[in-house]
Amino acid sequence: MKKIVLFIFLIATSLCAFSQNGGKKGAYRPETGSHTVISKKIHKEHGYLPYKKNRKSRANDCSDFGSGGSGYQKETFVTANVSYSMKPSAAFGVTFGMMRRFGWFVSVMSSPNFKSFSTDGEFDRDNAAETKPFLKGDSYRKDTRLSFMAGILFRVAQPVALRVGAGYGIDEMCYEATDGQWFKDKVNCQKGLDTSLGVQCSFGSIVVSADAVATDFKRLEAKIGVGYSF
Repeated sequence: MKKIVLFIFLIATSLCAFSQNGGKKGAYRPETGSHTVISKKIHKEHGYLPYKKNRKSRANDCSDFGSGGSGYQKETFVTANVSYSMKPSAAFGVTFGMMRRFGWFVSVMSSPNFKSFSTDGEFDRDNAAETKPFLKGDSYRKDTRLSFMAGILFRVAQPVALRVGAGYGIDEMCYEATDGQWFKDKVNCQKGLDTSLGVQCSFGSIVVSADAVATDFKRLEAKIGVGYSF
């Protein structure tokens, strides 16, 4: 009876040791292509993880599109933006995003007013046959700008990343007439696809960005941003 109990005890002890070591093959090390039993101390000091866990952690990291082993530090950033077009007109907004080697961002821009959404009519300045309203001039002009955009980032160097974005934009212009009514300038009104191409740089915790933005591939504007990463 004692021999049977001793035999069972030895089997249980062996199974416990086997399970703590992760099996005979141990943890898989992708850089060596072999299975090695790695202690908890090595896990902590060198960052080795069993293959399945490491693969899972990368897949769940939305800041790197599944490439968590890139070696770049994860970065969450927010910037305040201002844009200026050739009309000239300005808009203001904010951008938020996350990245490691790859990343994503969302951006919202708006002008201070939306007068073009409630005009009394419109005119085509290029149509000579059309009767134009009597306008007060450029001093009584209002611009409406809205932009909703999302995009991706790709880090080309440690502090520098390229940005590409797409979304929906509205860029419109209207004038006040001598009778107090407001008329939309059809030639200077665009709405549709917003696209952007730019660069983003990180200087410690400070983030600076610059983009060229096109609305409906007709109206161009420059957008800059300054913010903070954490």
